[in-house]
Amino acid sequence: MIAGAILWVFGSGPACVFAAAFLPAFAVGMFAMDPPTKADIVSMITGAVTWFAWTAFVHVAESKPLGICQLIFGKPALLGQPWAAIDPIMIALPISLFVMVAMQYMCKPFKGNPVPAT
Repeated sequence: MIAGAILWVFGSGPACVFAAAFLPAFAVGMFAMDPPTKADIVSMITGAVTWFAWTAFVHVAESKPLGICQLIFGKPALLGQPWAAIDPIMIALPISLFVMVAMQYMCKPFKGNPVPAT
């Protein structure tokens, strides 16, 4: 378990979690006129949590050495093939991007005439 964690730290793990968490926020920040901060934060958290959950519980190449899934559920991965072979970035990045776009539409300021307070 310790060797798997050390391998993960020096392997591709951190690069993928950074891509899943920060890439949608970075892209929207570069090209949007006024990106909402709330959308950035929610997208980053969603990307990081999704990536970690897929890494720790589904992707066999990483969940087996980490041992978290084995410890909790008694098996190396929760889902079988083909899901166990899909890299976590392929799941976390689209989910993070979808959350970013959805949050941008939800956080968009109202541009019509405001209703006067009575």
